[in-house]
Amino acid sequence: MFLIKFILITFLVIYVIGFLFKLWLKYFLKKTVKNMTNQNQTNKKEGEVTVEYKNDNKKFNSDIGEYVDYEEIK
Repeated sequence: MFLIKFILITFLVIYVIGFLFKLWLKYFLKKTVKNMTNQNQTNKKEGEVTVEYKNDNKKFNSDIGEYVDYEEIK
């Protein structure tokens, strides 16, 4: 009788923990998505376009290698 009660209580506890975890996960994901969408939205008028330039002053390094011509051999 004790073994049956133990097994039933164990399954009940596992079920309740799983249910609570699912609720917490839904809340966490909704909160995260809401925060991400709020960060991406700015106060712009509809149809307004902005361009952000990325200033990379890196120049091509010619010391990396050199171009070699090749000839086809038939």
